[in-house]
Amino acid sequence: LKSFGPAIAAAVGGWSLAAAIKDAANFGDEMYKTSQKIGISVRELSSLKYMADLSGTSMTGLTTGIRNLSRVTLEAATGSKEAKAAFSMLGIEIRNTDGTLKDNNTLLGEIADKFQTMPDGAQKTALAMQLLGRSGTDMIPMLNQGRAGLEAARKEAEAFGGWTEQFAQDAEKFNDNIGRMGKLAQGVGLAIAKELIPALNRFLERIIEVWKQAGPSFLNSVRLGFEG
Repeated sequence: LKSFGPAIAAAVGGWSLAAAIKDAANFGDEMYKTSQKIGISVRELSSLKYMADLSGTSMTGLTTGIRNLSRVTLEAATGSKEAKAAFSMLGIEIRNTDGTLKDNNTLLGEIADKFQTMPDGAQKTALAMQLLGRSGTDMIPMLNQGRAGLEAARKEAEAFGGWTEQFAQDAEKFNDNIGRMGKLAQGVGLAIAKELIPALNRFLERIIEVWKQAGPSFLNSVRLGFEG
């Protein structure tokens, strides 16, 4: 058994490394696609996720909240009185000095600063839901840390390795290439099958035909042998 120890350890270690790489690739791929969907860079999204994890907010809740923030910001920009009122109650302008809309990360920082100074209660909860949808209440503990808390989480996340735009792109490409390899293997299998299946069919049909002709007499000879 001792002689197999190094081989087993190498196999387990190799499997663990492969699993860790695939897990990282899956997560990086998800981060890259999610960042495009909700309009936040991978770097900022990874730090928000880090803080969300610490405050008990799920990734789904975080992305849903940010997606809602984009919707409400656009509604405020296009004249919705209700959406404008939500930002006005916090004293937040949705546009930069050059007239462009502020990005989600900037708005989240400003909302966090306002929430940090507000007492927890019905008004904060209502505003969180107006701006961030049903996920808003789950995000309150994270936003209560203020913009400085979000920035501290970003620095801590980066100190622990962080996620960069380039790595997330590489992870997406890696997963795509793994998928292509699977399709390639299917294609090779199909090509081989196209060549082998007709020959195998002829072989099986020949066996069936031989059995039809010789099978009954063979069984009779076996039966007579046992009777004798």
